[in-house]
Amino acid sequence: KFPCNIYLDNLPITTAQDVSIQCELMLDERTYAFDIPDIRPRRQLVRRFYYLLMLEIALAVPCSEIMFILTFPRNQLFLRVVTIVVLLILYTFLYLWPNWRRYPPYNYCVFLLTSLTTAISMSIYLIQFGQTRWLHAYPLIVITELLAVALYTKQDRLKCSHGVGVIIIFLVFGLFLVLAYFLGMLFKLLGLFGCTLEAWYIIYDTHLMLCGHHGYDVKPQEYVFAAVNIHADVPKFLWILIRHLVLGPFVMFIELIRNCRTSGIC
Repeated sequence: KFPCNIYLDNLPITTAQDVSIQCELMLDERTYAFDIPDIRPRRQLVRRFYYLLMLEIALAVPCSEIMFILTFPRNQLFLRVVTIVVLLILYTFLYLWPNWRRYPPYNYCVFLLTSLTTAISMSIYLIQFGQTRWLHAYPLIVITELLAVALYTKQDRLKCSHGVGVIIIFLVFGLFLVLAYFLGMLFKLLGLFGCTLEAWYIIYDTHLMLCGHHGYDVKPQEYVFAAVNIHADVPKFLWILIRHLVLGPFVMFIELIRNCRTSGIC
């Protein structure tokens, strides 16, 4: 049934829904079983920490209103660069010391911190498009995309794969584009295409976090820990992109030169 060999240690196989296997993990050829074998508590965990992420993103609306009142200058490159650097440093610390974001009461404090940083960074990103209320569509679209994925996980008959999640995200964004077309805001909403990338990253990291690739071994009740992990994994995700997209061609060129040193010509 699966295109690869499956090895499960001390894990009884009863039905197809009891154990879910990812045979083709992104950027990795190894096979991983989900840390939570039972599909129902696993999907319940996903719904719970998606609801927390929706709450974080909703905080961007009042935060944007504060930005509008303070009248931050548009296209302030320095402010955006400083925000990105501070976030990467903060998330790197969270990634290196996971115990701070896993056990109470520290995990609640870290969740509050990541909620504030998410709202502030999203607001700073949005003010470059202007200081109008239609920018609130960005957090609204992201929340709707996550809500649609969360509602899809309430059933356990259909497979919830990465491809299905991407389809749901773009369907939701497409519906908003149709609505924006009739409201005369199509081109304004097209500028907020980044909301689909943010939602895609969330489902991508959910896949890696629950299948054991990160080694977190998330329990069904650790939804606060899972919500914070989405932020803590950002530096590693960016490093993967840089390594494969930026450094990859240089590494291949060096390997090519090294392999040609001793190769025969004729």
